[in-house]
Amino acid sequence: MTLFTLFIGLLGLSRAEQPIVDLNAFVSQNSRLQIEQLKNSSWTANKQDQQVLWTAFWYSRMNIIAEDPDIFERAIDILHDLSILYPNEITNGMQETQCTVLSHTLRQYLRTDYAHDLTQSEANDLSSICQNLVTETLTDVPISTWLTSWSSPGGSVGIELWRGTLSAFFENDDTSIIQSIKNDWSLDRPVQLHPPKYTPGQVEGQPVPNEPDVEFIEFERSSRPTWLLILGTAFLMVPFRNRKMVQALLTSVLLFCSIEWVCSIFTPPLLFNKPMFQITGWQITPWTVSDSHYETHGDYLRSQTIPKSTTLSRVVIIGASSAHGSNELWEDSFAGQLQEKTNWDVVNLGIGGTTSTGLIHLRDEIQLLNPSALIIYYGHNEVRQFRLMQAHQRISPWQYQTQRLLWQSSVYSTIYNVIYSESDSSDLSVPLSDLTQISDKEIVQLATWNFESNISLICSTLKIPILLIVPPTNYPFAPMTEINHLPDDLLEIQALIDAHPEATTIHSSIKNSIPKVASNCGATLWDVDKHFHQNSPDGTSANGLFWDELHPSALGHQWIARGLQQWLETLPPSNGQQKD
Repeated sequence: MTLFTLFIGLLGLSRAEQPIVDLNAFVSQNSRLQIEQLKNSSWTANKQDQQVLWTAFWYSRMNIIAEDPDIFERAIDILHDLSILYPNEITNGMQETQCTVLSHTLRQYLRTDYAHDLTQSEANDLSSICQNLVTETLTDVPISTWLTSWSSPGGSVGIELWRGTLSAFFENDDTSIIQSIKNDWSLDRPVQLHPPKYTPGQVEGQPVPNEPDVEFIEFERSSRPTWLLILGTAFLMVPFRNRKMVQALLTSVLLFCSIEWVCSIFTPPLLFNKPMFQITGWQITPWTVSDSHYETHGDYLRSQTIPKSTTLSRVVIIGASSAHGSNELWEDSFAGQLQEKTNWDVVNLGIGGTTSTGLIHLRDEIQLLNPSALIIYYGHNEVRQFRLMQAHQRISPWQYQTQRLLWQSSVYSTIYNVIYSESDSSDLSVPLSDLTQISDKEIVQLATWNFESNISLICSTLKIPILLIVPPTNYPFAPMTEINHLPDDLLEIQALIDAHPEATTIHSSIKNSIPKVASNCGATLWDVDKHFHQNSPDGTSANGLFWDELHPSALGHQWIARGLQQWLETLPPSNGQQKD
């Protein structure tokens, strides 16, 4: 028995020295194969396997390969599990292998993003700095505890190691390029390498609220053409028809409405066909096409293989990072849970960091997928991104509003289409002006108009059930103007958030627009912000449902998934049914 045990031990040791996955082969693969290898390989604590795992983490986290949480979050989860079984090996790997990979990633990152080249000697210095920081931290923090805090829900402490290494390396360098790096990474801020004292995104001492019933608001799809509104206004003038000026005006209005009605039969308004605002030179290529599938490749879309045809009813999800499930594994995101718990074919087209302009670019792809339902979870980024654009370009809101009114007319649209054919590549968006001075109030108004136009355009294109979601905000942690005490009233907190120029959470102007768009489009509305907070004991926090100021936690995704599942079950029986 002793000899047999020794033989098995030696066999296991020899296998442990063999790498599970070749590093170069792993990096050169597409994200879907990388994810499959991470999920299905029997990882060991040997140096080669750790090198692959750390490369997967840092390369994906810094977008050298696809920035997909199914790569970087899964890699750190595997390393954490290994650290429980092999603490000494993973500790040594953290200091040596991980720091070598981090310095190599930093070297590539600086070259690509800042055109700043480091020598091999400087890269070695980076690795030494990293090793010193790791050694210092692991003196009083167990390796498994520290790796827990490297995950996104744990605090993303790995990014602090990245910042700390950069900060120490560039401490005495003040050239313009280095100053830009320091500003971009806030290197003047202290580095927090230890696990956070409190769970990120949680108010200390507050319990997780009880999950409430889901409340949907249904709207009927309505049509209010411009010519009909004008005609209704004209009838108000009938009592004054004997006056010549009124007669001429009535005749003109009736003639215009007649022409508008005829044109509307053949030409839908531009507002329902074209996005009004475009970011110059920006275009999404969401997937590559094979004979039977569409293949996304991570990065701004989750890595997915989407069949061209399916026997299941299909639901498409669009939105920004929360819809994307940023920093959550696929199976923990609400899209992944819907895929698992229902008989719907779920396609997640959420784009991290997008505006509604990005969603518009997916309109043709959404139609190509022929979905039976659409879920729109969006609103966070619109005002923030428009505020950022003002640093580079000035946009006239009144020009935008004038064009928006014209685009609602089929007469104008017909004339426009005669002048500019469908094949014309002319930019139909609102021109940009470097001369217009614009206030923050006008920026917010412009962002709101853009949001309403784009989301309405998507909804009007698809004659299927649509669910519009009001995204939630983690109020105690949202960026806001400085205060001594957080108000109890959510409206007061929202006003403080609205006033902060760098707030990424949803602006009240956008939040108030979502019900209006849902009403105009005949969509269903679900206020997830209310859903998360209505049973919160203090009325402002929703502990356990967020991991930062706006992104849902795994539990938050579970709540959302259950609500979406209920909505899908209300759709006609020919659509997806719940799995057993």
